[in-house]
Amino acid sequence: MPKSRPAHAWWHPYPPRAKRPPRDARRFARALRRTPIALWRDDATDWAAALTYYTVLAIIPALLVTVAAIGLAGTDAAGELADQITSLVPAQSRHLISEALNQMTRQRTAAWLLTIFGTVGALWSSSSYLGVFRRALHRMHGAVDHRPPWRKAPRIVIAACALLALLVTSAFTLVLTGDAVHRIGPLLGVGSTATVLWTVLKWPLLLALAAVLVLIVFRTGPPGTRHLRSSLPGGVLAVLLWLLMSAGFALYAAHSGTYSRLYGSLAGSIVFLVWLWLSNLSLVAGAQFNAELAAGDRALSSPSMSVHDALRSRWLRTLDAVRDGESAPGPLPDPLPYAENLMARWAEPQRRYHNTDHLLAVLDHIDTLAVYAADPEAVRLAAWFHDAVYRPDRSENEERSAVLAVRALTEAGVRPDVTDEVARLVRLTVTHDPAPGDTNGEVLCDADLAILASGPEAYEAYTRAVREEYGFVPDDAFRAGRAAVLRQLLDLERLFRTPHGAELWEGRARLNLTAELETLTR
Repeated sequence: MPKSRPAHAWWHPYPPRAKRPPRDARRFARALRRTPIALWRDDATDWAAALTYYTVLAIIPALLVTVAAIGLAGTDAAGELADQITSLVPAQSRHLISEALNQMTRQRTAAWLLTIFGTVGALWSSSSYLGVFRRALHRMHGAVDHRPPWRKAPRIVIAACALLALLVTSAFTLVLTGDAVHRIGPLLGVGSTATVLWTVLKWPLLLALAAVLVLIVFRTGPPGTRHLRSSLPGGVLAVLLWLLMSAGFALYAAHSGTYSRLYGSLAGSIVFLVWLWLSNLSLVAGAQFNAELAAGDRALSSPSMSVHDALRSRWLRTLDAVRDGESAPGPLPDPLPYAENLMARWAEPQRRYHNTDHLLAVLDHIDTLAVYAADPEAVRLAAWFHDAVYRPDRSENEERSAVLAVRALTEAGVRPDVTDEVARLVRLTVTHDPAPGDTNGEVLCDADLAILASGPEAYEAYTRAVREEYGFVPDDAFRAGRAAVLRQLLDLERLFRTPHGAELWEGRARLNLTAELETLTR
């Protein structure tokens, strides 16, 4: 296993952009179906919590700056803004927000001071927010951010300024309503019809500003994901989710006394924070949807490269989730050389079935079965190593694979308990017979054996590939050995232990095994 080394020109984390396949309903449906699993896998709720923290640090000074700046022009306009802003938050938080904003409108003498210091604080917090979102986007796409800080910082600061400008624009849009519109209209030579039209178009304009804000945030992702066409689907989904979550949570908070009973006078603050968390979760969900669309595009547009890219992305996500950076004596090794080494093993010329396609299929099945596992990330790592050492003429492949897993994962900084569990799971693939209650073993074995439940054509291709791997074995000896393996599997009380596998795969797999056994023993 190679030691850590810095990235050089021989490898770049972002492949050339391929020709994009047609956008159709099935493509969106597949990505939408994968998004909830990916959100759970990538710790979306944790990212949303971190984003909420910086949202609070950014939005409060930004709103105070806006109110203070508008207050310089008159308290009536500032009061109108405060009323409009409070109408957008959940009912239980309106009094808290209204009091804070209205207090600022009354402090005219401190307006300039608030504007200056509030702008600095809002800019710093917005930049921190975008930095967190940038890291989240790179993880979703399975990319490593190799840009040095002095190249990232200017882009983040510029994007933060754009966000603040959008926020101020939205604030002025909110102010221009009611009496304010009727007063300004005659001064601009605009009739009453135009003022009525503005009142109607104000909310679609605010929605468009929110969409632009989302797209700016999404542009902090890896190269190749920043253009409008890649960001737009997730941006639309994020805005729709935000509207639905806000409406649903507002309805719940208004008709449920849970927060008032639990938190008393703090209920308004708690409701506001939960609403911000749901809003950021909507943003993260939209970004994850874009990542799943991009993964699907790569799989359709470049089959030979997509397997390599998809596996690399999965390895980065999985290893990042189980590494123990806090207790490491120094910086953790670069994960990419480990991925390249493993993929080179899975692409060895003697493999016909136990190759990268099989590895990707097992990982896909683990994603489906992950809800049943006690430690899904350990199961995914075990899938990477379960046939990492594979010689058809050897009988110790599983043991050697387990030893490789221990050596590589220890060097890579994986926690010892996870490393031990991975080695145990790799050795379990000798029998595919996990003990009762071994949920990790059940998920790995079910995912590894899922090919047995495939359709007739896929199962025939599987048996043909297995025969090619054992091409050095005479026909009679192969038929006898293969028949013994099939009988061993059929003698198991259950081929599949997870509820999903038992319900959907058991019957078809036994039919396939029985039919193959009859063919071999004629």
